[in-house]
Amino acid sequence: MAIIYFIIIFLGILAVGLAINKPFRQQLNLKFHGRTDTIMAENAATPEGAEDIFRAAIQEKEKNFHQMNDLYSAAEGHLEALKSDKYTVSGKLNKAQNSMDRCLDEGNDEDAKYYAAQKVSLEEQLEIIKGSIEDAKVDVAQKKELKTKAFEELQALKNEKDVTIQQLKSDQARLEAARSLEGITNSETDRMIEKVREGAKKKKEMANGARISYENSAEAAEYRMQQRERESEIDRVLAEAKARRKENKK
Repeated sequence: MAIIYFIIIFLGILAVGLAINKPFRQQLNLKFHGRTDTIMAENAATPEGAEDIFRAAIQEKEKNFHQMNDLYSAAEGHLEALKSDKYTVSGKLNKAQNSMDRCLDEGNDEDAKYYAAQKVSLEEQLEIIKGSIEDAKVDVAQKKELKTKAFEELQALKNEKDVTIQQLKSDQARLEAARSLEGITNSETDRMIEKVREGAKKKKEMANGARISYENSAEAAEYRMQQRERESEIDRVLAEAKARRKENKK
């Protein structure tokens, strides 16, 4: 019973000390987080730990890609709906025009005026739809770019995972082989372990840094320029092929 009372009193004093002594509390937090970071770094230096980290990062990239794909599909659907509306309104506009002309030919100004008002309203609708279509085309292009970018980042991360895991496995195998050799010193072993940790840490930083920020306009501009150059080259090759085929048919 005395021991229980002692523990309760000790915990109470510790709680009060933490509440009052802010520097002491901060010091404990730093030690706790430092220990956590150390454990995470050690875990990341193993093939298994690195694979878990990459798996989580890849899942996040896959989720982002699916989101971008859904946004792109929605934008395309909106554009197609606007095109359908344009077709429908254009048909109604032609019908109103024909009806107005027929009434004028028949000398029926009252009905002609009705169709004229209908024609004006439909023309206004058509102009709004045309403007919306242009905006939707821009939106589709942007969503397509984001989707492509997300897919490329996902593939790059998957490739990096394979290379990194293979490297860690190779380093681990070499490290274990070195440990089995006679005459290897503790300092040499520690140095090799540190190299493995540093290598794994760098790879982890590269994996985390692989996420390209779309808000960085310079990178976005460079990416678009590369895409335009690639499209231009494709168009050039296709044009040359068509020209050769046309020449051969003569």
